[in-house]
Amino acid sequence: MNQELNIRASEPKDYDIIREIVRLSFGQPAEARLIDSVRASENYLPSFDLVAEIDGVIAGHILISKIDVQTAEGMVPVLGLAPLSVSPDHQHHGIGGALVKHGIKVLQRTDFPGMFVLGKPDYYNRFGFDSSSKWEIQSPNPVSEEYFMAYENGEDSLLNLAGIISYPD
Repeated sequence: MNQELNIRASEPKDYDIIREIVRLSFGQPAEARLIDSVRASENYLPSFDLVAEIDGVIAGHILISKIDVQTAEGMVPVLGLAPLSVSPDHQHHGIGGALVKHGIKVLQRTDFPGMFVLGKPDYYNRFGFDSSSKWEIQSPNPVSEEYFMAYENGEDSLLNLAGIISYPD
């Protein structure tokens, strides 16, 4: 990709474009509705609602929001990555990877112990995500354990957080 890539926080003027990119990426509108719901909730973190622009045109989006791990000792706040979208005409050019890497950098400036994603291991493993079962942290939904992954924000930051992820309504 020879064009300039810029990653920045999204703004309300971007929301319609983001909805369309998400709809095109997933082939249906449910993920776009998820973004709207998260933005309207207390779990929304504006610095984790990011767009990737190429020469001023939005080509991708990532949303990372607060979720919890329900442990034996109580709820522990962590982050959830969902969704990651790149417009079909910009896919396979590293935009999604750049968004994930930027999201990890923002995570590393926080006290959250980790970030969770439901996705393809061959994609997310290259960024340092590993099966959440390594830390005995489970998805609340029945999924193969290799697809539910976590990124540890510092060595052993997820250690002793065994439990089940709790997503907001």
